[in-house]
Amino acid sequence: MMEDITEKKKAQKKIEDREEKLSSLLNAMPEFVLFKNKRDKLIEMNDSARVLVGMKRESNLLSRKPMYNLSLISSPKDEIAWKQKGILQYEQNVTLPNGDVRTFEIVKAPQFSSLGERKYLVTIGRDITKRQEMEVELQETKEQLWALFTHSADAISILTLEGDLLKANPAFYYLYGFCDKDDINVFDDLAPLELHQETKQALQKVKNGEEVIDYQTLRRRKDGEVFDVSITFSPIQNKDGQVTGISAISRDIHERKKTEQLLRRSEKLSALGQLAAAVAHEVRNPITTVKGFTQFFQGKVESEYTDLMLSELDRVEIIINEFLTLAKPQAVHFKEEDVADVIHNILALVKTQAAMHSIEIQTCYQPAVLPIYCDSNQIKQVFLNILKNAIEAMPHGGMLRIQAREFSSYVEIEIEDDGIGISPERMRKLGEPFYSNKEKGTGLGLMVCYKIIEEHHGEIYIASEEGEGTTVTIRLPREK
Repeated sequence: MMEDITEKKKAQKKIEDREEKLSSLLNAMPEFVLFKNKRDKLIEMNDSARVLVGMKRESNLLSRKPMYNLSLISSPKDEIAWKQKGILQYEQNVTLPNGDVRTFEIVKAPQFSSLGERKYLVTIGRDITKRQEMEVELQETKEQLWALFTHSADAISILTLEGDLLKANPAFYYLYGFCDKDDINVFDDLAPLELHQETKQALQKVKNGEEVIDYQTLRRRKDGEVFDVSITFSPIQNKDGQVTGISAISRDIHERKKTEQLLRRSEKLSALGQLAAAVAHEVRNPITTVKGFTQFFQGKVESEYTDLMLSELDRVEIIINEFLTLAKPQAVHFKEEDVADVIHNILALVKTQAAMHSIEIQTCYQPAVLPIYCDSNQIKQVFLNILKNAIEAMPHGGMLRIQAREFSSYVEIEIEDDGIGISPERMRKLGEPFYSNKEKGTGLGLMVCYKIIEEHHGEIYIASEEGEGTTVTIRLPREK
């Protein structure tokens, strides 16, 4: 009898080809794969599994030769997978034949017949050691960045492209006076109205992918106070390079600005002092001669001319004397003085002028005796200049308040008037030589005040609002 088995052979060939492809696929996988039957016998494994258990590819699975990592082949987890009739996933440390310990993510998948009977169990394991190391490193980096973000002294914030706040660190809320529940927008809440256009231009650069570094500007706190800040804007980009947000790092530079201002003032004082030393002596001699001859001609020519000349010559002498005050160190005699006594002596000189302008003077000393370490003559000159300025700022009368308070290391004197005030433009130039609000002022008087207070290791602040008056605050040390 003869039987045509061509189709059977073809089908058998297809099965063999399919098994060969499946075997090639399994052996090409970096994950290890194990197959066990329902009686817990190992029936197949790929090359990656053979490496782990220390078996060569040609070895017989039924060989009794000892193998490494028997726990991969026979594990209590197998029965758990069979019983729960679903995929079981866990991690396990495996020692390689060379002694290295690696971490594997293992998946056990039981297969059942249509009747629910056990067929075979597939175990697949992936080496996740590098992934775990990267995750640990990523977590450490995340913790470091979070610590930097949280504890940074600079105000760090994340903004949308429209300027809405998404996230900020505690320093941001402290600097701007908001809380984390507030809805904050750069334009509505932080940037003064006159700086909106400038801020838009800065943010547009960031939207174009550029950085804006050390952008010095003004910002507004929640209570409305405006202060100097330096801001660095940086673009936040996604994986495609598109700008999706903006990071902003703000720093309060009020003290830096103050230091720069003091440095510029010191440089001006130095230059002015050098000029004064070179010119004052040479000018004073001819002025003395001219003044002497002018006085000689009094009564011989029109008095109108001689009086005018003498008045102007006196003014020149005043300027020269102020020059000399700035030019050379003055003989100072520091000793303990009572602020109340010093102010009382100066008020005796200005009370008449104040009464002529209908100005009432109020004083308040807390406590009654406020000792400071100073040269009384120089401090009197400071108070005299400031009080005269205050009186001249109130041509129609008003209230002049003088308060002195005691602190742990210094005494604070506050002189407040109800005068015409000073505009912001003029405030920026106060203390500069030859800049004055007065018609015939030289601007040297206030400059001398700054110099004297500086030599006393004190501080002087001027706050003013146009039409509301001016407050001068002076702090002087209590001890040497």
